[in-house]
Amino acid sequence: MSYPVCAGYDCLANKGAMAASIAIPGMARPVTVIDTHLNSNGATGVSEPRALYAYKRQIDLLSSFIGAVARPDAAIMVLGDFNVGRDIARRSYFARRMFGGPVALTGGSLQCRMTRACVVSEPADIAISTVRAKDWLMYRAPNALSIRPLGLSAPFGHHGANAMLSDHVGVMLSYVLDDVGMRSRPRAILVSR
Repeated sequence: MSYPVCAGYDCLANKGAMAASIAIPGMARPVTVIDTHLNSNGATGVSEPRALYAYKRQIDLLSSFIGAVARPDAAIMVLGDFNVGRDIARRSYFARRMFGGPVALTGGSLQCRMTRACVVSEPADIAISTVRAKDWLMYRAPNALSIRPLGLSAPFGHHGANAMLSDHVGVMLSYVLDDVGMRSRPRAILVSR
């Protein structure tokens, strides 16, 4: 899905969302994975109100898209460059629609940092990514499935001479998916970007 609303330079990027249904050995149902890239704020070259308008419309469309492709009996992973940042209006709108929308999602990296069993590697780069609040890894588990963050790392952060491959810290989150309906089968481990 391409977002029909954009602002400034971001209109040149044709941003949108993409969904894939992925069958995982040992799991009764496929996992739906949605990746997205949303309108930025200051880099757009337009006023903040105009950028915020486009951002809110994209969040609305993404929320509807998630609701349309999500199956109540299957897991869903939603990840990407959400360009939330430190802007309070963006943060509150994002949280309301993603964590409280039609498919209430759980913040995977947030959940990992609150769970002792979840190992956090490269904590300095993870902290940078968390403060920037641009890239998000979220999920929702149906009743018959348990999703547990297992490890959070930043394989593409600051390396060597403090150089980075991108303006984003590449964050990776490993999950354990335990299909309650198929206890005799081994658990699956899934990694999201």
